[in-house]
Amino acid sequence: MTKPNKTYNLDHAATAPLNKSARKKIIEFINSDYYNPDSNYQPAVNLRRDLAETKSNLAKLLGAKSPSIFITNGASDATNRLLNLIKRAQPNPEIITSNIEHSTLLNSVKALKNHKIVSINPNGELSLTRLEALISDQTILVSIQYVNNETGQILPIKEISKLLQKIKAERVSKGVHLPIFLHSDASQAAITEDLQIPRLGIDALSLNGSKFGALPSSGLLYLSADLIRWLDHRGTELNPPKENPLSIISAYEALSHSIQTKASEKKRLLNLSSSFLAELAESGLEFKLNPQNLKIGKKHTGHILNLTLPGIDAEKLVILAGLNGVLLSTGAACSARKNKPSHVLKALSLTDQEISSSIRLSFGSANKSSKGVQFAAKKLAKLCQQDSVRF
Repeated sequence: MTKPNKTYNLDHAATAPLNKSARKKIIEFINSDYYNPDSNYQPAVNLRRDLAETKSNLAKLLGAKSPSIFITNGASDATNRLLNLIKRAQPNPEIITSNIEHSTLLNSVKALKNHKIVSINPNGELSLTRLEALISDQTILVSIQYVNNETGQILPIKEISKLLQKIKAERVSKGVHLPIFLHSDASQAAITEDLQIPRLGIDALSLNGSKFGALPSSGLLYLSADLIRWLDHRGTELNPPKENPLSIISAYEALSHSIQTKASEKKRLLNLSSSFLAELAESGLEFKLNPQNLKIGKKHTGHILNLTLPGIDAEKLVILAGLNGVLLSTGAACSARKNKPSHVLKALSLTDQEISSSIRLSFGSANKSSKGVQFAAKKLAKLCQQDSVRF
């Protein structure tokens, strides 16, 4: 089969293209003389100073300070580092998370002896009342993602933060000294949502650089001063990893661009999603949004869509579409590799048959115009007519 003339990338939630400014800075760094930043001669000292300044500026983008930021190999690495710190500081910690989290976090929490899972409802909504009912005086960490990576729904992080502030005050009044911290994986929120940590009210944050235009296998972990002090009081050393200079540079450049363009990009991506769905409907292809009551852009990022296509074998469609230049997925890349039904869609009460007919679309910087995504929608609808992708 001949290579398609044009590629339509509708899978930005898996990996976003490298940001142009980040690419430029990376090339400049690679083409310059490199010295070990830990050395004491002047060129190395200069490099160490420059990297420290870049990292400090990266922290400021989040409303944080440099000592609270740790460069990691991605969001999963960041989250696992957090969980390991908590486990070392508090034996058998009680941790609460939701049933729609990224599988890396969900599996790690389920492996703990003391864990609780708050279930969302079929509309994809997380009930604060249900969450509060699960929190006990032994709960040390609540971890809820900011934006779901399969449906694009926005979780109520600020409201959860207010709930935990109330619980902290109640603990103090009862003489309970165990703190309670809030963590969020905000990887899919980086290009459309507010990432100012003081406004979110969180104690820990994970980011995956490849979701917002930084290098693959790059990310960061934020830990609040309160959390760091508690870890130190418990005798738990942070043991920060040796940080990759290119990860620091690319994360700063990509995140800076994302924050500067957030308002216009959110509007643009919302228009792209709406244009794609309108064209798909115009083609006559039967589909439904997941969850069914989803309103594009309302408690939703707009750039991630999950659709069920009745009668279509989603895995076969993804392969065929890719061969024809339309890149999409059946869900999170990690789940696709394991060939397991989406736990997120199961949480939305979809049947196994519906899950096997569901695809995820995600738009981003490679999608330049409504015309392009409309053409991709037409192409996808046409491919769905082929018997080879039908059950």
